Amino acid sequence: MKSAAGAILCIGLFLSLFGVADSSGDSAVVGVDDFDTSVLDEYGLTIDLWAAWPEVYSPVAMDVDRQGRLWVIEDWHGREFSEGAKRARAGILIAEDKDGDGRAESFHHFGPTFSSIPLGIIILDNRILVSMAPDLLVFTDVNRDGVFDESIDSREVLLTGFEGHSHDHSLHGVVPGPNGQWYFSQGNCGLNVTGTDGTTIIASSYYSFNPADIGRRSSDDRLYEGGLGLRMNPDGSGLEVFCENTRNTHDMAINSFGDIFHGDNDDPAHARASWVMEYANFGYASLEDGSRSWEEAAKSWEEGVVDPSLLAIRGDARASQSHWRENYPGTTPPDYIWGTGAPMGCVFVEGNELTPHLNGRFLLCETVSKSIFSFNPVNRGAHVEIGANSTLLKLKPSASEKGFLPSEIIHGLDGSLFVCDWNSTNNRRGQGGPEGAIYRIRRAGQKSVPVVITDYATVENQLEALRSPVPGIRWSAGRKLVTTPSSADALISFFRNQDNEYYAARALWLLAEHPSPEANVLVQSVLEESSSPGLRLAAYRALRHFHADDILLWSRMALQRDDPALTREVAIALRNVPWSEESADLLKTVISRYDGKDRWMLEAIGSAAAGREDEVYRSLVRPATADRSWTEWTDRDINLAWRLRSSTARAHLLQVIKAMKPGIAQFRHLIMTYALAFTPEERQENLRYVNSLKSKPDFSGEDFQGTIEEVIQKDLTDEPAVILDRSWVFPEKWTSDPTTLPSPAVIAELEGAPSRGRQKGALCLTCHRIGAEGIAFGPNLTQWARGRNLETIISAITHPAQTLAHGYDKPVVLANRDHRLEGIEVGYSYHAGAVKVRTIGGEVVKVAFRKSGSPIQRLQNHSWMPSASDMGLSARDVRDIVEWLRVMADQ
Repeated sequence: MKSAAGAILCIGLFLSLFGVADSSGDSAVVGVDDFDTSVLDEYGLTIDLWAAWPEVYSPVAMDVDRQGRLWVIEDWHGREFSEGAKRARAGILIAEDKDGDGRAESFHHFGPTFSSIPLGIIILDNRILVSMAPDLLVFTDVNRDGVFDESIDSREVLLTGFEGHSHDHSLHGVVPGPNGQWYFSQGNCGLNVTGTDGTTIIASSYYSFNPADIGRRSSDDRLYEGGLGLRMNPDGSGLEVFCENTRNTHDMAINSFGDIFHGDNDDPAHARASWVMEYANFGYASLEDGSRSWEEAAKSWEEGVVDPSLLAIRGDARASQSHWRENYPGTTPPDYIWGTGAPMGCVFVEGNELTPHLNGRFLLCETVSKSIFSFNPVNRGAHVEIGANSTLLKLKPSASEKGFLPSEIIHGLDGSLFVCDWNSTNNRRGQGGPEGAIYRIRRAGQKSVPVVITDYATVENQLEALRSPVPGIRWSAGRKLVTTPSSADALISFFRNQDNEYYAARALWLLAEHPSPEANVLVQSVLEESSSPGLRLAAYRALRHFHADDILLWSRMALQRDDPALTREVAIALRNVPWSEESADLLKTVISRYDGKDRWMLEAIGSAAAGREDEVYRSLVRPATADRSWTEWTDRDINLAWRLRSSTARAHLLQVIKAMKPGIAQFRHLIMTYALAFTPEERQENLRYVNSLKSKPDFSGEDFQGTIEEVIQKDLTDEPAVILDRSWVFPEKWTSDPTTLPSPAVIAELEGAPSRGRQKGALCLTCHRIGAEGIAFGPNLTQWARGRNLETIISAITHPAQTLAHGYDKPVVLANRDHRLEGIEVGYSYHAGAVKVRTIGGEVVKVAFRKSGSPIQRLQNHSWMPSASDMGLSARDVRDIVEWLRVMADQ
């Protein structure tokens, strides 16, 4: 380490990366002329400013009702209204374009206000669902007048127990699924939520606000980590986890086949967009119980290593494979990683109302690059490959520093797209200005004639609403159709007369749910006879959901075709089916179709085997290899043992490794099955296996020995917590000659020199990775400056304590009579009485705080970083460092 002062400068940079209040002064509403519309032009589309400040105040999330009105969550920043509303953080605005001129002119507030910022809203007929941790709220507008009246209307807390009241890694908006259930996500702040039927779901991790729940199982006897995707029935029963261990999924889109797509934000260099395989584990926290961060387990050989075949669909080859734990059995590949990012709202386009060019596309708001990403998902074997991004909308280079923060994108009734701008130049959600806006993307030359769904009173109106591009409207129509016995014939006719398979799939789900036997028979015939892979998939999913008692029958039907997607779905369904001769026979067929390469099929098989891995390996996998020598095992045999991980499978795999003597790439893949240890006994067994490889001459090379040592130290060595017997204390004074600096705006006027900035910023490498250099104490700085304006970056150095970055917002002090430890909390175990603190130089200290007599002091609004002035930096120094960071971000 070159100096403590330089190290602290680097620490503080990241303590303020995502949290500096917007001081740029550039707070004007982004105009349509500020957008690069080249792709819209190519598609025959245009963009309008539909509503803006001061009529709309910093919009966060929104939805549309059947009258075409937008219901908008406004972030008021503590604004006080002249009409006397009490001081609050947020409220709901209803905006409408009544005269059809393409611009909203009618605005009023629904009524309820909120002490924090709700992160989601959806309108389901006359029910308004609002997501604001710790609660999922349901308002019912009984008389449908758009004004909440406590004497008539109702407010219900449907669920509670979501951590993160004032944090964006918390509860996000509800999305209605084609099966009639409600889907939603919770970021990795943690949760302990009980549904109306008594089902309890618990999740925690090293990052969560409920650390005492780490290691606690939910009522389904499963252990969940990190952020979750959940679903439930509309009455709050049937609460279930469909994916886990995300960081912070702000939103998801569900198409009519039942496929789920989402983005996950926002660690530097690792934002991703993915198709979600049911029961996927995305690997952000440690798989055993979530108590360890990915940095603790990162391997040197996982940095910036990407299979060349993936580069065409992977946005950034510099991403660490450690971040999403890609190399551990039990994780689902992250799919498209583009680098620094913070994805938020999203939508899946299923119709041609806007343009055929967007049909089947997944659109995603990306707030760091201030863009709308566009993906074209396609089936690839057992998964849906989300593909590479082709940006639909972005700011022009000349407007790149303006405060555009696209937080939500939704369909209007006519298929147009509405995009809301939360407004922030620094990507700090909730800390920008009030001058947000709502934009509308429409067909060029299209007159804005509002489409209105009159009501859901007749089957004809319900079927018309079923064609709607708005998920909440077609969900509401579907609830009416399945409770109307006479609707069966009309639904069957609707299905048979659809050219659009998404529309046909919407009917399939309802036909499977419908009480009519003829309707159910039709769905079965689609599964058995349809030539459409998408409709076969929707039919199987619908039958599985609504007629679960016959799941073995539906699975036999599905396996009549060698369809990778259906085969995967059968494996997933078997996860919750009791083990029997028949279910084992079905899984045997699934396993026989695994080609030894498809990771998604392998993970689906692992999901089917959850809790019975030994039985599956012994009865369905081992018989195929029993008569062959260890050197005759195929990739299929090897990877099945690697994924199933029973004690016998791991013992056999060890013999294969010793006999085959694989090269370093294959060796690193295989050894990762021993990097997991779910019990102390398994940890000791894996240590013994790995040490036996260490002593083999065939693996005496430096690469092999280094790989083995990293797995031992980073995965299998559980360092005991120590008594605090020395001090780690940051200096109280950093220079004898502090400087006086002008405002960020004045510094921004200077011309920066990246070469000088590289010299001044060299000390940052003692704590951060920048490019291929530096120490991974703080998050990677390589791309941080991307998408942030000049004054925001300057403020992060000159005013570091204004706000702390997520992941670096837990400054702590532990002190006893003789010693003191200062740093950032990175892990905590209430039960073990231990806390992990990352301190200067990247060292992580695990302290037994109870035994040490060292209570944890969690500091509020505190940064360990001194300001640039306290570091003795000049305005020129700051400007040069900023320019260097910007150059690095563009490389």
